[in-house]
Formats: sequence, structure tokens, C-alpha cells
Amino acid sequence: MKDRDNYIDILKSIGLLCIIIAHINPPEIVFRIRNFDVVLMILISANLAIKSKKINNWKKYAFIRFKRLILPTWIFLIIFFIINIFSRFIDLSLKNILLSFALSNYGIGYVWIIRIYFMISLIVLLFKLLQNKINIKVIYIMSILLYILYEILFKLNAFNNIIIDYLFAYIIPCILLVTISEKMFNDKRCNIIITSISLIIFATYTIYKYIVDGIIISTQVFKYPFRFYYLSYGIFVTGLLIMLTKNKKLYNISENRFLKYVSENSLWIYLWHILILYSLNAFKFTWYIKLIIVIILSLMIVYIQKKIVNIIEKKVSNKSIVNIFK
Repeated sequence: MKDRDNYIDILKSIGLLCIIIAHINPPEIVFRIRNFDVVLMILISANLAIKSKKINNWKKYAFIRFKRLILPTWIFLIIFFIINIFSRFIDLSLKNILLSFALSNYGIGYVWIIRIYFMISLIVLLFKLLQNKINIKVIYIMSILLYILYEILFKLNAFNNIIIDYLFAYIIPCILLVTISEKMFNDKRCNIIITSISLIIFATYTIYKYIVDGIIISTQVFKYPFRFYYLSYGIFVTGLLIMLTKNKKLYNISENRFLKYVSENSLWIYLWHILILYSLNAFKFTWYIKLIIVIILSLMIVYIQKKIVNIIEKKVSNKSIVNIFK
């Protein structure tokens, strides 16, 4: 179990790095290659949630995930908008602020993924409940059929409404990801099968679109909401990375304290990098220089934050509030 936890640190660090790269406008080829990151992070989140021993009371677990994901994001947004009063990064209209706090795809951007993470937590609760009552193979078949229905509904423009898109569009693809996550991380044979199928789907569609349209289409086109082409690439690369990072030769790397630090603080590193990105918009840095600056400053802010939190924690009795900043 120890090795498994360590290789997760590598995967989370890779996923976080790739997401940050996406936000600094890298060259097109780099942007396309790293476009597995969100699927990787969702699969990690689902797998960790499924293995969690805290899922014995669904209300309690949902509240724990709310405190772990939503509250820190809202606190960050308050800080972000207060700073924005003086710096004017973005439009401070009420609509923009409310969309940001709703964790929608609009507003300041970037924080919509937190909504997806929280959604994954709720889906895992449903998955665990069904596991106790239905054969796992039936659950797999149901999730695949549900996803096929989702693709049909998408073709019929069922998700064109903003409210429906916000509430429902990502749920079905995430159900599929939750369903396969446990097998991908914990069953080598199943991981090989799922990875291979995903590669075949991705390669087939890529070749088809190239023959028909004469271009290699970007998976980004199929990201909002998640479609099979985008998912197939993300699942394929994730499966490949799981195989590589589970290699015994990487066990020493997985013991790295820095990777563990990044993995444990990934949420706050992600949140602070948003503020830094907006701050750097006034400067004309090349993408790789901007990447270095964003990573270094995000890590520094989180390091200082942890030091302050540790000091405050020793002086207060209510640890739950302090833990939000950890």
C-alpha cells in the first residue's frame, strides 16, 4: 500500500504541472500533448475516494469533501476579488463574481474543475452504495450504456442550455470515470485492457478525422463537456502513466519529499497559481519563463501559508477552521 500511495504523488504532480502548463498558453503541440491532465486528476480523485475509509456516513463524507474542496476555493475567491479591487485583473461585475463562486465554466475561469472534483465525491458515494447491492459487472455495463445515451443526447443538442450543462453535462462522463478508476489503479490486467481500448478509440477517430477533414483534430474541441475523443486520450495516457509509475525502478523517485509536498498541497498550489497568472498578464514573458515563475511563486506562497497556519493552529482550539487552509 505504501508504494501505491507514493506513485500517486508522482501522478498528482504530473497532473498539476500539466494543468498549469495549459494555463500559460504554451505552443500548440505542448498544449495538445498535455491534454490528459484533467482526466488523470479525476481518475486519481475517484480512486482515492473509493479507497477512503471515511465513506461510512454519506452526509458526513459529503460535508468533509465540501470543507476540503469548496470552502478553500470560496476563501481564495474572496481574497482574489479583494485584491482585484486594487489591481483590476478582471471585470468585477456581480454576474462575474457569482459565476465564479458557483464554480461554473465562466467567471474568472479555472475553478470549474473544483466543481467536478466535488461531483466525483458524490458519484463515488453512489458507486459504493450500488456496489453493496448490485454485481460490479452490472455497474460497468450500466455506466457504459449510460455514457452511450449521453453521446446520443449530446448529438441531439440536449446540453445546449447553460443550466443543464452546469448541473448534468459532466455527471455521466464522470460516472464512467469513477467506474473504471478502481480497476485501472488496482488491477494491472484491467488497466492494460482499458488503456488499449482507449488507444484504439483515440487512434481510430484521429485517423478518421484526418481522412475526412485533412487535419489532426485537437482533443480540446471535445472537452466542454467531456466527449469520447477527449476521454479516450486522457484514459489512454493515464493508464500508461499508471503502468510506468508503478515500475519498481521508480519507487525511489516516488519517495521524493518534494513530490509528496506537491501532492499534499495540490489544491492550494492550484488556487494560488490562478492569482499569479492574472498578475503576470501585464508582462510579456515567454511561456516557459512564465511557467517557472508561476510554479516557484505558487510553491512559495503555499510554504508561507503552511508556516502561518501551523503557528495559528497551536494557539486556537478550533482546528477545523484552520485545517481549511492546509
